Amino acid sequence: MYRGQPSQLIVNYDFGFRLLEATAGSMGREPKILWTYPFERLRMSSDDGVKLLWLDFGSEEGEMRLRMSSDDGVKLLWLDFGSEEGEMGEKSFLEELHAKIYR
Repeated sequence: MYRGQPSQLIVNYDFGFRLLEATAGSMGREPKILWTYPFERLRMSSDDGVKLLWLDFGSEEGEMRLRMSSDDGVKLLWLDFGSEEGEMGEKSFLEELHAKIYR
């Protein structure tokens, strides 16, 4: 949930963080992009370990707060790409992503 609206957070290696409305697919149209920020804009992130996620991009709107619950169908998926040495060159996908976020 973002500002009382069901939403879906996408983290993509190329474009960074993107929040989409979650109800568009059921209405037969493309989901509206609520906001997009590149990794470089992320100043701070935090969570309460239960259902709240805070992302601070230093935007005019201030801190973004997302509420997640099992009712929203939120699932945590851990992907390990390039776990074999050399599959993605010198660094794994996760190392590259970390470097892109924290450079």
